[in-house]
Amino acid sequence: MGAKSSIGCDIDIRRLEKAKALIKFKALSSTNVIRCDLEHGLPFADKTFDVVVLSEVIEHIMNQYLLFKEMHRVIRNEGFLIISTPNPRSIISILKDLYVKFFKKTFNNNTDHKHELTKGELLSLLRKADFEIKSYSTYGFGLSKLECIPLLRILASSSVAKKTSLGMNHLVIGLKVKDPS
Repeated sequence: MGAKSSIGCDIDIRRLEKAKALIKFKALSSTNVIRCDLEHGLPFADKTFDVVVLSEVIEHIMNQYLLFKEMHRVIRNEGFLIISTPNPRSIISILKDLYVKFFKKTFNNNTDHKHELTKGELLSLLRKADFEIKSYSTYGFGLSKLECIPLLRILASSSVAKKTSLGMNHLVIGLKVKDPS
């Protein structure tokens, strides 16, 4: 029960070329990739898609609310928006902040990220853009080298991640609320 077709979008030509090569290698004839700038809307008609996946995308966008409104436009009524994005309040972020505070040393931050949303900001913007939150969780801890510390091993368990929102990434599934008729 897979998708009949899928379309990938990116602004980076090199990434598009890699994606095209992978599509050809895997013989994914129902998949296509196009160049588009999410800061300026999508080249698709209203209500084109059943599902849109934004995987590690929204942190690179200046105005995430406008992006969510654009996703709302291109998703069919009762379609889904699935988002994975960095969690600035993850256990790793907390540990980095403590390290910087106590040892007065900094980390190389990803300068491509315009704004990483907290759980509250993310869910609020989605609701404002007329999505109903169907599921929220966090995942990933990046603690493989530190898992020998019992407390960190407990924090890295998936049940703790779901309850505490300490995972490295948010994972949200939003349902498009129907357009007024």
